[in-house]
Amino acid sequence: MNQEIKPLNVLIKGLLLFVLFNLVIAAWQPGVGQFSLYNILYPGRERLPFGENPKQSYNLSLFDLDAMFASHVIAGTQKTDDEFRVVIVGDSSVWGTLLKPEETLAGQLNADNLNACGKNVRAYNLGYPTISLTKDVMLLSYAMDYDPDLVIWMTTLDAFPLEKQTSTPLVANNVEKVRELATSYQLRVEADDPNFEVKSFWEKRSLGIVARGRTFSACRSMA
Repeated sequence: MNQEIKPLNVLIKGLLLFVLFNLVIAAWQPGVGQFSLYNILYPGRERLPFGENPKQSYNLSLFDLDAMFASHVIAGTQKTDDEFRVVIVGDSSVWGTLLKPEETLAGQLNADNLNACGKNVRAYNLGYPTISLTKDVMLLSYAMDYDPDLVIWMTTLDAFPLEKQTSTPLVANNVEKVRELATSYQLRVEADDPNFEVKSFWEKRSLGIVARGRTFSACRSMA
């Protein structure tokens, strides 16, 4: 005999499962940002996502480093034996504010079809439009996972002041990574820096992670 389905019971069970799922996500903190449609359904991006005004730049600023790198072309490009891999880090001058990807330093190097050590040079733009040495070190720590042969680090003395190290939102929203780097490389970063954005337990739940990562956003960038 078929039992009658009670919509209220289904709704209650669904809500309980949703709450349980959120609690598990908040406690576990999986790296959901590593899963991206870029480099799978869409071509990988030539630049890390950044946009102060998404409606004008068709771009979003993310603070999830896993999501940022997962969307980048470097994550979807298998390094071959004949590739001389160059990563370039720096501020907006490297990222290429008001420039098309092919007009940036990385784009110009790739257009020249250069050779180094008998290999084809392939440059990757890992610049980000804020000024902070700590921000650059953080991005470089991720870039090293992609086996670069050469790192070009464009910076100025303007990136050295202590007050600028954590003022950029990208650094402020990656407290654990910054503290890890500070310990490994003796960086001058205060554990209780007021710029740090410390997420509460509830902000770490699944909806909060997706909102911060936006990895599967339907909004594709033109950058």
